[in-house]
Amino acid sequence: MLCTTSPPSSPTVLLQLSRSSPSSSSYNEAINLSSRGNHLASRRLLSKITADEPSFVGAHALLGNDLTALGDLDSALDEYTTTINLCEAAGSGKCKDLWLDYVNRGAVLNNLNSPERALSDLNEAARLRARPELTILSNRARAKENQGDFIGADADYTIAMGLNGEVAPFWLRAALAKFEVGECIGETLSRVEGRFPDAPEVVVLRAILQAEKLGDEKGKEKFGKLPESQKRLFSDEKYVKEKIGWGPNLPVPVFAVSNKSATHSKTLLEFRIARPRLNG
Repeated sequence: MLCTTSPPSSPTVLLQLSRSSPSSSSYNEAINLSSRGNHLASRRLLSKITADEPSFVGAHALLGNDLTALGDLDSALDEYTTTINLCEAAGSGKCKDLWLDYVNRGAVLNNLNSPERALSDLNEAARLRARPELTILSNRARAKENQGDFIGADADYTIAMGLNGEVAPFWLRAALAKFEVGECIGETLSRVEGRFPDAPEVVVLRAILQAEKLGDEKGKEKFGKLPESQKRLFSDEKYVKEKIGWGPNLPVPVFAVSNKSATHSKTLLEFRIARPRLNG
């Protein structure tokens, strides 16, 4: 249901830099480099450290963070798994922040389209943490979305939003989950829009909402503020449904291109929304 009270990745992997370490200047340097965003240099140092000290838990964990930031998710998954295995082999209580490793691996599994494994890790993180944690809830909600459990996702997102009133990127995913379970998204979207007014997904959702409430011309006006490349992306159902993971009930904008002649093409914005068929 698209409702309004007025006329907004993918949860992120949590950085984990607080592991105890031996007196290693290289490791300390890697921590500093990673915290400043120099993940390539940090990765080089950590790769050498883990080769020399394969049981160094903190180095594996930090290397997983760097690899995630660099987009090498398969290698990051291996490092987080190594971290978890080392911690569990050491025995209960040896790794006080083991829950973070499960969050990080779960977030990577989400991005690798393995929601069942992600959900298992995130449930374990919740068990270990033993209290509501925003990073666990938001990542677990995403895993539930990926499995089509929008009721469960909405429940987790709602708790996560209540833990911190400050609007965060995952609030947009929360609005999408609310749409799928038939709740009004206008209030949530307005808050996301206030924080991220130019984010393409936020603009498109507002265009859809305005089209539903006020007619396609109003939606067209909002949709028209996007660059042409973004208009094309968001009228590609495969991109919208598979790449960024909008649910099955959310309408998709239509963006049409018409060739006026062999030598000149003119782009026509024919904003309307492809509404899903109703059952029955």
